[in-house]
Amino acid sequence: LQPGYYTVHQHSSAQSVVADLIDPQSRVGHLRIIPGQTLADITTVSPSGQKSTRPGILSLIARACVPTNGQQACFSLDDLWRVAETADLADLGVVGWAVSDVQHAPDPRKRLEGLILPGDYDIAPGSTALQALTAVVSASASAWNTTGIVAAAKAVGRTPYQLATIASLVQSEGLARDMPKIARVIDNRLAIGKKLEFDSTVNYGLNRAQISTTNAERLDPANVYSTYAHNGLTPTPIGSPGPDALDAAGDPATGSWLY
Repeated sequence: LQPGYYTVHQHSSAQSVVADLIDPQSRVGHLRIIPGQTLADITTVSPSGQKSTRPGILSLIARACVPTNGQQACFSLDDLWRVAETADLADLGVVGWAVSDVQHAPDPRKRLEGLILPGDYDIAPGSTALQALTAVVSASASAWNTTGIVAAAKAVGRTPYQLATIASLVQSEGLARDMPKIARVIDNRLAIGKKLEFDSTVNYGLNRAQISTTNAERLDPANVYSTYAHNGLTPTPIGSPGPDALDAAGDPATGSWLY
């Protein structure tokens, strides 16, 4: 049995309850966040030009909502976005080292980006939008405290938020086997003031994922996430970094390469 919430029939026998608890269809309020997932839905564009939508974290939370009776309606995705953009950070349970940076995020819609770690989460039936998002954010804050990011950031001369941002870029740019090298490229470019020039950051600012970007898109200063148009790191992480990306950001490969 996995921790979480399950639907069982009232006045059931013990045998019926056990049958419900081992039936995967009985589990409710559960969501799984994968490495690289973003708060918002993303439009993905295949090399052939076919478009599809990859659900974001807030959409997954909205889908996990379960009413406690036949009359109570679930919160909406719009309700969740209002909470994500406006709720007090202490009420949400944002991890302490990120609060100041979150407060200064240029876009309220993206202020929580990258702070919800990949993993399994459970939303209590009957939750409000605030309760649901708080359950996920606060659980992730507890998970952050097991990553060692504070010590890792200190060891490399960065803040934990900067390291989380780097890890999100590493996550978006390559496979696990290449992540330590990608992290080193980021560090080396930042050290000499070279722009990062990652298409993934351009795409993030445009709420999409596709192989190529145009020159106009890359150089558009209105996209504050374009690392072609702007120096340094992105204002926030660009997705949820997984453990391989976090490890790479805290312990990059040794090398002097820029590409």
